[in-house]
Amino acid sequence: MAGEIKAVLFDLDNTLVDRVAAFRSLIAALWRDEPRLQESSTIDETVELFEEWDADGLTSPKRLIFNRAIKRWGKLSRNSRELESWYYANYARHFVPDHRVQSLVNTLQSHEIPWAIITNGKPFQVDVARAVGLYSRSSGIIVSSMFGASKPDPLIFAEGLRLVGISDPSDCLFVGDNPVADIKGALECGMRTAWVRRGRKWPEHLPHPILVVDHVSELAPLFGM
Repeated sequence: MAGEIKAVLFDLDNTLVDRVAAFRSLIAALWRDEPRLQESSTIDETVELFEEWDADGLTSPKRLIFNRAIKRWGKLSRNSRELESWYYANYARHFVPDHRVQSLVNTLQSHEIPWAIITNGKPFQVDVARAVGLYSRSSGIIVSSMFGASKPDPLIFAEGLRLVGISDPSDCLFVGDNPVADIKGALECGMRTAWVRRGRKWPEHLPHPILVVDHVSELAPLFGM
């Protein structure tokens, strides 16, 4: 990659943290807590249906997925709004630190390269970053619902650049898993980009990222590791 990278901005879900695993763990906990689910479906069947309804995190508000659950299985011990509150109260604790991410952060900090997080979502995303030990190590986290704009809005990328002290967007690398919200949005703001592909093919109608990785730890050689 030509030119020095002076800062890095990261997406959160399925970039720095494994949201897929955390969501599966959360729904497994729900299955164990709801006799009706245990009577009607296996834990794997329950998790698979919830993943379908959740659409990789895009379904919002979350009570919509619980409305579908109640329609599918009948009355549960809590209504959809109560289950939504349960979801938000328990969500962050199902995320676990990734030693490979921590190693990458160590590399960035040893080379004095500032980094921050830009994530779409609700305020509990801050709790996720805390749960995996990233919040205190970053230059900051921007959450769309708290900031007032969502990726790919240029305003939220501009705020990220401000956080890491970068005036020229081409000096910054943006790393994310969403082709439109992360990669297209960052490219249109003039940043360099790395896509976390998660086993997918790049949508050919979109401008290509500069780098494609399976895990963010693969970026470490860019910073001298």
